[in-house]
Amino acid sequence: MKRSLLFIFFFMAQFLLISNANNLNVLDAKNPIGIMSKVSKYAVIKGIVSDVDVSERSKVIFLNFGNNYNTSFSAVIYENKLPAFAMAGVNDPAGYYKNKTVKLEGFVRMINGKPEIVIESPSQIKIIDDNIKLSRLH
Repeated sequence: MKRSLLFIFFFMAQFLLISNANNLNVLDAKNPIGIMSKVSKYAVIKGIVSDVDVSERSKVIFLNFGNNYNTSFSAVIYENKLPAFAMAGVNDPAGYYKNKTVKLEGFVRMINGKPEIVIESPSQIKIIDDNIKLSRLH
């Protein structure tokens, strides 16, 4: 009984965090200082994936949002999450997201002095195209 209540509480807490994400201010991925102010907090971040890096050893994918991956914000996709991306039709996340404007959400953490979000699910990252909205107006 206690486990069921704990599971329900956990599920409801996650649902509330995700549903409240629409009410959060969208942060600019090119502003790592602003993102650092959200460490250990849920954040929504928008930016262009300017570079990608795939670790040869661990197969971790880094989606980088700046010219210097050592200091810029990154989204991280671990190898064990790749099947979920494949099921969502994204067989190569590194190639799929590169040079795209995306909006992503999740908990911000600091690793090696720079902010990042770990992408646990393809639902956390969406390609957005501001040009589509503009072309619909004409």
